[in-house]
Amino acid sequence: MVFTVASTSGVVLRPYTSADVRQVLALVDADRLPGQPVTTPAMLAEALAGRAAVRGR
Repeated sequence: MVFTVASTSGVVLRPYTSADVRQVLALVDADRLPGQPVTTPAMLAEALAGRAAVRGR
């Protein structure tokens, strides 16, 4: 399944697959604030499952 967001933008979306892990981890790491740990594949799997080691207030 592929979704086109806007024909003029050239943006195409598709569902996440396990083949995307490396790219998603790189994207998360690029947005990491100083002092935050590097995201691991296990942390990503927990997030995708709807679980988190730290809960918000």
